[in-house]
Amino acid sequence: MRPSKYGSELPPVNRALSAGQTLLVTGPASLKVLNGTMEALGVEVGPRTITVVRAGKAIPLTALGPSNVELALGEDASVETLEYDPFPGLWRSTLRGLVVKRPSSVAVLGGTDSGKTTFCIMLANHAVRARLRVALIDGDIGQAELGAPTTVSMAFIKEQTIDLFPLTAGKAYFVGTTTPSVLPGRLIDDLEKLQRAAAEKGADLVVLNTDGWVEGLAAIEHKAGIINRLRPDVCIMLQSSQELQGLAEAVGRTGCQTIMLPVPPSIKKRSREERRELRQLRYRKALKGLACRTMRLGKVRLEAAAIGGGIPLAQGRIDELAALLGSPVLYGEQEATGLTVVVDEHGLHAKRQAPLPAESAPAVRIVPAGVERGLIAGLLGKHDELLALGIIEEIDYVRGVVKVLTGYRAPVDAIQVGQVRLDRDCRELAQYASSPLAGYTPR
Repeated sequence: MRPSKYGSELPPVNRALSAGQTLLVTGPASLKVLNGTMEALGVEVGPRTITVVRAGKAIPLTALGPSNVELALGEDASVETLEYDPFPGLWRSTLRGLVVKRPSSVAVLGGTDSGKTTFCIMLANHAVRARLRVALIDGDIGQAELGAPTTVSMAFIKEQTIDLFPLTAGKAYFVGTTTPSVLPGRLIDDLEKLQRAAAEKGADLVVLNTDGWVEGLAAIEHKAGIINRLRPDVCIMLQSSQELQGLAEAVGRTGCQTIMLPVPPSIKKRSREERRELRQLRYRKALKGLACRTMRLGKVRLEAAAIGGGIPLAQGRIDELAALLGSPVLYGEQEATGLTVVVDEHGLHAKRQAPLPAESAPAVRIVPAGVERGLIAGLLGKHDELLALGIIEEIDYVRGVVKVLTGYRAPVDAIQVGQVRLDRDCRELAQYASSPLAGYTPR
């Protein structure tokens, strides 16, 4: 036996395959072709080539002729031999037809674990082989493959690949949530900006991958809104039975050509825990080399937060508000729309809150001190593009500084506060329907 690269003492597994047989490999694992040729997601894998399958991913590799392979399997990995093509014939004919017709843009829609990313990768591989300049937009803020969760991103696919994870996004925007229903308008705006950037950089084909929110009227309206705004030439819809008929009708009304395809039987369903673990890996990729960086409010904008854009209150006014609230007030600001105060989170008892008199505070927002700790944040450039991710460590309202854990050291124009709380190991602790730093109005 020998130690595998995944840390387990496992012997290599050798398999002999006939033409047409497929190995469905679920990672963490690696496969080396000893002789023969195999095909994985449109990529030919030749002798001595090593293919790595990450944990949580399942990749089908089909023998194009008699082949021998060596497999190294990590913990929880598996391998299954299929006697059939892992992708329906309609998939393969559609992929060939798209490359021949050369549409300028293709959007891919479907539910969770329906094969959207797989189809996007296969289409990109076919287009790269046809020498097209391909841009892939990852619009799945919950299960992002190209960028990190909470973001949408775009990259040009210059070489064939079976996995988007190792690629680096050329442009990205921070949405701040992993739930598309929370900020659908912002999500569409950012996707449109990425599409425009891809076209400006000379993309022959733009492939748009979307999230798996497809059920219910709100989801249908959102997806139809994406298609109506971005105007792709073709919309690919992946369904198991008839679950996307309502969505197909709504997309059809936009005038976009719609192609319905079945979900391949080889596509693996992931549990909620598996999806959470995959998000953690992608957070870790984006948040490497964390160190505490202190930035001064005023020099950087604080977005999606009630604090940072107003005029600081005088100490006398702060004392008045503290008396009205029955809690220490650490800081306060005056804006045209009213007041925002930061209170001692241990001194304010929600059940004992009373409305502030209208004459003393026409509109008051309360932000508990410390609520910012652990919130994911986007470090933004001049045009709101995402430069890097960070985790907010602390906001010192008296000194007017924000401390952010990040590996990014270059200048930043704004810090956008997100709606996901992480620990230092990038595990999700909580998700919110709005930014905790937006504050709330006392009852």
